[in-house]
Amino acid sequence: MMKLDSLKNGRYMQYFAAFSASLAVGSNTVYTTWLSPTIPKLQSKQSPLGYPLTSAETSWIVAIGLLGSIVTCPLAAPLIKKIGPKKSLLYGAGIYAVPWIPITFAKSIWTLYAGRFIAGCATGIVNSAVTIYNSEIAEQEIRGKCGNTFTIVKLLAHFVILSIGPFVPYTVLCLICALFPLTCICTFYFMPESPYHLIKTGERDAAQESLFKLARRNEDEASVKARLSDIEDIIRNDMLNKTSMKEFLKNPLYRKPLFIMTGIKIVSLMNGGQAIESYMQTIIASSQSIISPETSSVIFGVIQLPAAFLTSQLIDKLGRKPLLFISTSGCAVALISEGIYFYIQDHNHGNVEYISWIPTVGIVVYLIMSPLGLSSLSYVLMGELFPINIKEYAVTLMTFFGVSMAFMVSKLYQPVSDQWGLYVVFWIFGGVCVAGCIFAWLFLPETKGKSFSDIQNKLKRSKHVEEAQMEVVQKY
Repeated sequence: MMKLDSLKNGRYMQYFAAFSASLAVGSNTVYTTWLSPTIPKLQSKQSPLGYPLTSAETSWIVAIGLLGSIVTCPLAAPLIKKIGPKKSLLYGAGIYAVPWIPITFAKSIWTLYAGRFIAGCATGIVNSAVTIYNSEIAEQEIRGKCGNTFTIVKLLAHFVILSIGPFVPYTVLCLICALFPLTCICTFYFMPESPYHLIKTGERDAAQESLFKLARRNEDEASVKARLSDIEDIIRNDMLNKTSMKEFLKNPLYRKPLFIMTGIKIVSLMNGGQAIESYMQTIIASSQSIISPETSSVIFGVIQLPAAFLTSQLIDKLGRKPLLFISTSGCAVALISEGIYFYIQDHNHGNVEYISWIPTVGIVVYLIMSPLGLSSLSYVLMGELFPINIKEYAVTLMTFFGVSMAFMVSKLYQPVSDQWGLYVVFWIFGGVCVAGCIFAWLFLPETKGKSFSDIQNKLKRSKHVEEAQMEVVQKY
């Protein structure tokens, strides 16, 4: 009875809304993870296209979806600002659903290119909208958990595809992937809109209704109205500043959060996660591991979920900064170890049987450490560091930057690997993680348990301190 009362009086609607919104991100994840079990099939003589793909064709299949994201990212900010994050997510999920029809029945490489490009067009919109939505529906005590729901759903999708993909026919896997956007549409349609967006568009009654839907069962009307009043004050203060992409880029007020998020985005994308997810089975096949690529795929699918759930418990207790430092450190060790193994295999031509466990263990360590912060916190921080008046533009710009980086990493992975070897690729990724450790320790502010107003005040204070320090340096 106690547990049932706790559930009824908890913030379960905020968690469920965040989970349902994040299914749109899961719909994007299946497009990336689908490649791991599918690339070996497409490159085999039994390819569903009727002919095996070359390395160059494969690299374009991996990257072309991100190219679609780059094209549509500039549209995300005005779209979210006009219709809100909820409708933007629903439209994005619809775009994700459609391409699975041509991809499932594709008989030419150009059909795959077209389907993945169309799906990529939704990514910039979805990633921006879900970041804003999850941060704005959650109370500050659980904002980290709701933001991390993004990662949990992503890894659930990752787990399903890696566990099932190697063992089912191509068409069956495609149909399973199509279930993700359809489930998102069917569940998220009934979720409330962000109260922040509704206040900004002058829909105060709708914002109050949204807060009542998201509130705890035992929360009284006065408490909900007080939260509505707080939201109005935050928006009123933030909206005193201009709202435009030009204002965001030229106003010194936004330079510190922009600098921090640019650094975090570089580390979160240049650590190789996108490429490793897409080429996972291929990497294991190249390593002479004692574990088959198919079995490794199942292991990799399972291993990340506990780490993601652990992150959701720690993010609002331990904090963002320590988690990111631990995550980047662990990933650096794993990736550099992978590089050492492939260097010994490729250049020493010695017997590597006694260390054949390193590739699988290295990727397992990477997949455990990455959800602790590297692959998750950038989306939480994007929703926290930028003020309300320019959040749509800021998050969209960061998403555009992110997908551009991901496109570069995914497209160059295969050519760099073919030209210089896998060890070079892994050492580059590992070096980025080392740089990420230093960056997180020096520059990342702690935002756990703070309201949006508290975070902005802290950033402004730190900016004034830096200016004062600079004046002292120039004087002496």
